[in-house]
Amino acid sequence: GELGDTFPNSRATSVNNGGAVVGYATSGSGALAFNYKTGIMKAMGTLGGASSYAYAISKYGAVVGSAQVSGGAYHAFVRGSGAIVDLNIQVSGLSATLVSANAINDHGDIAAIGGDNHVYYLTPTTPGAVNHFAVGLPSLTTNPGLSFMVSVTALDAYDTPVTTAANTVSFT
Repeated sequence: GELGDTFPNSRATSVNNGGAVVGYATSGSGALAFNYKTGIMKAMGTLGGASSYAYAISKYGAVVGSAQVSGGAYHAFVRGSGAIVDLNIQVSGLSATLVSANAINDHGDIAAIGGDNHVYYLTPTTPGAVNHFAVGLPSLTTNPGLSFMVSVTALDAYDTPVTTAANTVSFT
C-alpha cells in the first residue's frame, strides 16, 4: 500500500500476530510512519517535524519508532491507540535523549537508542497492568428512564487495550 502520491514507496518493518503491519512510507521530502490492518493503511503522524518511522508492534498494537520534532532532531516514540507520544516525556532520570525505539515486546518493554549511542531497556512501572479506562458514552439523545449501553475498555500506560482485564464494570 501507499499513502497517496506524496509518499509512494512503502517499507514494512514489523507484523504482529493479529495481522497488523507497521513501517514507513518514503518520498523525496521525508518519511511517514504507518499502521496497516485489514486493507487500510493509516499514517501515524510526527512529533512536530517532517518525518517518522515505525519499527515494531506488540501483539496488543503498541507501536514504537522514531520521529522528528520541530527543529529536526529525532526522538523515540510510542503509540498506543491514540497519537504517537515522545518517549522522552514518559521516562524520568535519563540524561540522554532517546532518539529511536526499535523493539517492543508484549509486556510493553522497549529497547531504545539514546543520543549518546547507548542502548536503553525501558520497562513500564506496571507492565501489562490496567492504567486507566476509556469510556464510550451513549448518545446524549437517550431518553431518561430507558436503558442504554456504555462501553468500557481497560488500557495500559501506552493506551493499548488490556485484554486480560475483567469484563464486568459496576456503576452505582
